Amino acid sequence: MSPAVKKLATVSVLIAVAVAGFIVLKPGDDDDNSTSNTITSPVTTTPTQAPERPPTTAPSPTPVPRTVVIRTVGGAAVGAVRKITVSKGDSVRIDVTSDVAEEVHVHGYDRAFAIPAGDRAKVRFRASIDGRFEIELEGSGTPIAELTVSP
Repeated sequence: MSPAVKKLATVSVLIAVAVAGFIVLKPGDDDDNSTSNTITSPVTTTPTQAPERPPTTAPSPTPVPRTVVIRTVGGAAVGAVRKITVSKGDSVRIDVTSDVAEEVHVHGYDRAFAIPAGDRAKVRFRASIDGRFEIELEGSGTPIAELTVSP
């Protein structure tokens, strides 16, 4: 027998074995109407990837506060009493410098903060109450600003 014939015979046998194996091992048809009384146990699987998380919304950016800088000398505001107008819900920051130790009080909001002599202090809050509010140097009772919050 020639080597080419041997090779062809071997390939033919391998193909026949593969076809026979496929026929024997192929899954059954779904057309089978018979019922089965086989009891199966639940299958537990381990996920191969992290569970899907619900989408998150990006945090809303912090609003830029309406900043008012006030300078006081000798217990009084330099220049005129500042007029500050904001809308309800706005963020407000009051930054006061003073050559003397003092306390600044934002009326209506009951926000007070101390200023050491020759230093500055600031307070930040949300304008949640509409109306007109005096901002004063508490020790001397001197008004330094007037805050108007419109609805």
